[in-house]
Amino acid sequence: MFVQRIKSSELLGQLNSEAYAPHHIKFAKIIKKSGLDVRQLGDIVSKKINNSIRNISGQLDSNEGKIPMFRPADISNGTLSVETAPLLTEDFESKHEKARVFSGDLVLGIAGSVGVVGRVPQSVKHGNINGSSARITTNSDLKSAYLLAYIQSKYGQSSLLRYCVGSVQKHLNLEDLPSVTIAYPKNNVIIYIGDKVRQAERLRECAKALEQNFNNELIQIYNVAFNGQVDERKYSHVKKDDLSIDLNPGLYNAERLRVRKSISEVSSKKIGDIAIIKAPSSNEYTSSTKFLGLDGISSNNSSLAITTIEKTNVKGTLRYLLSGPIIPKLNPYLNKAAYIPKELEGTVGSPELLCVVPNNKANGWFIYGALKQETTLKQLNPISTGSTHLRVTPDNIRDIVIPWPEDRVKKGKYLEKAFRARQLSSILTTAAKLFVESLIEGKITENQLINAQQSLEKGETALDQSILERLKTDGMDGEGEPLFTDLEQVYELLKQAEDDNHLT
Repeated sequence: MFVQRIKSSELLGQLNSEAYAPHHIKFAKIIKKSGLDVRQLGDIVSKKINNSIRNISGQLDSNEGKIPMFRPADISNGTLSVETAPLLTEDFESKHEKARVFSGDLVLGIAGSVGVVGRVPQSVKHGNINGSSARITTNSDLKSAYLLAYIQSKYGQSSLLRYCVGSVQKHLNLEDLPSVTIAYPKNNVIIYIGDKVRQAERLRECAKALEQNFNNELIQIYNVAFNGQVDERKYSHVKKDDLSIDLNPGLYNAERLRVRKSISEVSSKKIGDIAIIKAPSSNEYTSSTKFLGLDGISSNNSSLAITTIEKTNVKGTLRYLLSGPIIPKLNPYLNKAAYIPKELEGTVGSPELLCVVPNNKANGWFIYGALKQETTLKQLNPISTGSTHLRVTPDNIRDIVIPWPEDRVKKGKYLEKAFRARQLSSILTTAAKLFVESLIEGKITENQLINAQQSLEKGETALDQSILERLKTDGMDGEGEPLFTDLEQVYELLKQAEDDNHLT
């Protein structure tokens, strides 16, 4: 509830009260006083801001889909996920060319998750968008990258959300989007900020390539297990050596036994022979305030959602996670095995997580990668038990059989580099957003960023480094932790991404 007096010059093309909320008026005034050029989105786009495919009922049931249809649900931290987007058939999609998106285009959430925005990856020839999305196209890849950073900033979000309508579910109308205010700096500033977004995208692509390299090499090791055959029998003939005192029928699942036998035909180990499984224990909780919940793990381990807690607020049993691989106990989450890197040692975790502590830390990344494989899921899924929520036990994890090649440490390095690349990608996306906010607030000038960009074009990083050092988690020259904790690693990873073909 608020009372607000506004000038006639501050009126928009709509009279709903939320458009004039105090924080929206405050941010609009800050943008106006920033000294930056202020434009409308409609003056920047190169094509009409378009909406989406309609009447897709039944179109997502086909197994022949090839064209991703992006939704707000597929957007995270400025990224559009090709992996989660449903696929359309080429025949159906070809009838909806007006809703196509190409690499570099922005997809904006206009219903449901209003205001989320992501860029179409370079790896996508073209995609399409659903009814909760809008397409924003410019005539420049760097302009598009800058717009991503601006819309993600608190000022961009305010400029956008002022136009929300709807009493039950908020949404944005396409006809209002061209009027959204954009703080638009000089070209070299757009290049500087936009290139941070593009660097983040290149690092994500590099991480995908590294992860694929790891998976391909493992597939070569146990190609018998991945030869396209699947044993779907509902019964099994088991040998005496396969019998157990456990009467869980899942232990004798035909496909599970086939996979274990296939892996055992190459150099292999049981997890229990190479690692200790840390089960929940309340007496292991210390005064650490770092906490990782079950839902804090993404499927690609790119961003562990570490939260902070006060010891007095802790309820139930928590456990102390050492560095290394972790795997959930609940069946639906088993494919979300993750890795706790050295800098997050001491994180307290949910009792629904199990920590796999390698006998030799050098093997940690390889074990983590093996835990994420389909062969691991085929061993665990059949033996999950529970009347309400299916789960596995520490003993189940110990019994997993994984390949054990001589060059396992080298293979594990693929995943460690991929993790660092994804980690830096997320940080660079945040940095781009913070640069926009800092410019608008006058904490850094256009000339400072122009000079940094010109130096980078000469191959000099000193000015860029001095600016990056000022970024904290709460903004430019803030009181939070440094956004970049290791700038040498930043330039090293970016150089590898440019020179060494996907960091390999």
